[in-house]
Amino acid sequence: VSERRVSVKDTTFSVEADNVTCAPRCTCSDNVCRTSEDRVCVIIDGVKSAQMCGSLQNIPIVSAPPNADRASPSVVHGPTDVVVRGGAFALHHQCLVNGSAVATTWLSPTQLSCLIDAAPGSYDLSVNGGVSTRIEVTSRVLVE
Repeated sequence: VSERRVSVKDTTFSVEADNVTCAPRCTCSDNVCRTSEDRVCVIIDGVKSAQMCGSLQNIPIVSAPPNADRASPSVVHGPTDVVVRGGAFALHHQCLVNGSAVATTWLSPTQLSCLIDAAPGSYDLSVNGGVSTRIEVTSRVLVE
């Protein structure tokens, strides 16, 4: 096992071998396995051994790109702080609306707050270096 990435939902790790499966509650595809468990057994060519079972905490974490899974609210009316949920958020990460940076507040490794102040329309909301999620701005509020 060569690397691991941790998100809110699961842990992904790479295995440098062919014909890999894992257990329990674990799936593998193209030498990458994903599990929601902390302890797993990696099975190579159908063979399970004690040396390949254990805690994922012992595998070094690699730098994982941020991933924006969902935004709420996903429909906003006028300037609104939208909470983006996902994983691997760091203090330096920035929210992007159609690729342009907007005011961002880091809340936790799994949440960012993004100020959305855009004309009505549908926008891609993403985190720099990460995956995007759609957000729709339906109207603007006149502030006097």
